[in-house]
Parts: sequence; structure tokens; C-alpha cells
Amino acid sequence: MEQDAGVAPVLPYLAIDATAAVPADVVAAVGAAGWPGRVLPQRRVWGLLVYPVVEFDQTTAAARLANGDGPEMSLWTLGLWQHWPAETTWQPPVCPVRVVGVVSDAPWRRAVDRVRQLGGLGAGLVVSRRPSQWNLLEADASGVWVCRVRPGGCDVVVRGRSGPVPTAVPTTHERKVNEQFFAELIRS
Repeated sequence: MEQDAGVAPVLPYLAIDATAAVPADVVAAVGAAGWPGRVLPQRRVWGLLVYPVVEFDQTTAAARLANGDGPEMSLWTLGLWQHWPAETTWQPPVCPVRVVGVVSDAPWRRAVDRVRQLGGLGAGLVVSRRPSQWNLLEADASGVWVCRVRPGGCDVVVRGRSGPVPTAVPTTHERKVNEQFFAELIRS
């Protein structure tokens, strides 16, 4: 099957609908939490439907593209880069995209499960209209942020952890997700 030049292939890591808009409640929740970066449209990340929030370093991206190092989609190459020795003179290119976290506005159980399962990528935030006290305790124990939506805005009711879970180790598959976000952001 032939692929158009300059278009990243559709991969199982991210199912992207570029025409989708991000709901105002999700944008407001990310703002209320004080997360930096840009909220991307909802998509499946490793099979879980979420709104990723990413930081995009335009200077690093411009330097990388100027060197001819566009987004890398080969798991083999990314695996090699992941384990490249630090003491060599040449180093693999840095990815200009960093996942800040993921957001879910699904019903409580699905939402909290999704953001916890993606805890190795970044922080997790659940947007809810009426979280119960038990929900808030569960989120607090899990390090998950919760924003309660109300007319005219939303409030952070649980402050979760920043960044990935403490036991997270960078992986080739995580780098591939970041490279795919890089490809999407330079096309937009």
C-alpha cells in the first residue's frame, strides 16, 4: 500500500480525529488545574479514549526539522535511540513534545481507570459534574486530579500528582506516542 509523502501512517497507538473539537469543560478544567501546554482533541492512546495535554517546544522542533530529523515512527529506531549510550559524541534527537497529562470526561469509573492506566505518560485529570466524596477520596489516594464542572466554569477539588507516576520508566512506546504528537503538531 502506498503512503502519501509527508503524511504519517495511521498507527494503533493514536487514533486521531483532527476535525474533533475539545469541549469547553475540558479546556476550563486544564486551565483551572494550571497545566501548561495544549489540549488535543480526544483520541485513543494505547486503546484508551482521552484528551492529551502536551507541551510543544517550537525551538527544538525547528532545530530538529532543520537537521532533517522529522518525526520518527520506526519502533526499531526509537528503541535504538532509547538505549543509546550517553558517553558517545552523537546523541539521538530530542523529542520536542512532552505529555503533561491526560484528561477524561467519561463517567467516573471509566474516567478514573483511563487516567490511572496512562499514569506512565503524565498526570491524570477527571472532569466531573458531581463527584461523590468516595470518588474524591479515591482520586486523592490515586494521585488523580478532579475538576468539578459548574455553570460558568469549574473548580479543582482534588490536586493530583504532577507528571508520570514515580515508578514510570521512559519506554520506546512512550517515545513513539510523543513522536506521533510531534507529527500531528507540525501538520497543524
